[in-house]
Amino acid sequence: MRARGFPGLPRPRIALRGSGAPPAGLAVTSKAMTRDLFSPFLENGRVDERLLLALGIAAGDCEGRFEHVVDPVEGTAFDFYMETKSGRRYFFDVKLSEAGFDSCADDDRHREKLERHYRPHLREHVDAKWLEPAAFFANYEVLRHLSYLGRYADSGLVFIFPKANEGLMAGEETIKQIVSKSLAPRVAVFHVEYLVGRILDDAAEDESLRKYCLELRERYAARAV
Repeated sequence: MRARGFPGLPRPRIALRGSGAPPAGLAVTSKAMTRDLFSPFLENGRVDERLLLALGIAAGDCEGRFEHVVDPVEGTAFDFYMETKSGRRYFFDVKLSEAGFDSCADDDRHREKLERHYRPHLREHVDAKWLEPAAFFANYEVLRHLSYLGRYADSGLVFIFPKANEGLMAGEETIKQIVSKSLAPRVAVFHVEYLVGRILDDAAEDESLRKYCLELRERYAARAV
């Protein structure tokens, strides 16, 4: 797993679209943090190249959306979603103070979803033990998200959370085990502190963005646990 993001190109110095006064009223929930992280880099749904390159993704024409549902029948809403002009998709799971990644009940409804929506897309990509009901339902949220990599061959999945959150850090170790068979190059884990630091590296000439990122890093790191 590429814990420092996807392979990318050297980061150019570009102006942030819409830079100026940062969004007001920083909140302390995962949903709010998602918007605080990404909103300054969106203009009419287009993603500023600086965000792509901070994530280690090659610069290019890309659209971004919040709370996006790719498959209404299956029902997963990704916290953030990006799709390039070429059709490559990036799915984001963003967490702040959650105790860990979600599990689910072992019941008929979830067993039906396993067989219909998840096993067909995961069986070639993860070890069989992770598709046994006990292991699958214990790691339901992670495996549900990973199933989308099986649906779309040229896609990536990004987990973002604070390093200070011990429960989510424990989940990171499980993610590494699950993706070790074949999915590791397509999965990235970013700690919020590190991601904001990467953005700061490119903000030397943008004082407004720099102040905003410093506030993000301080507030969300402090609220991680």
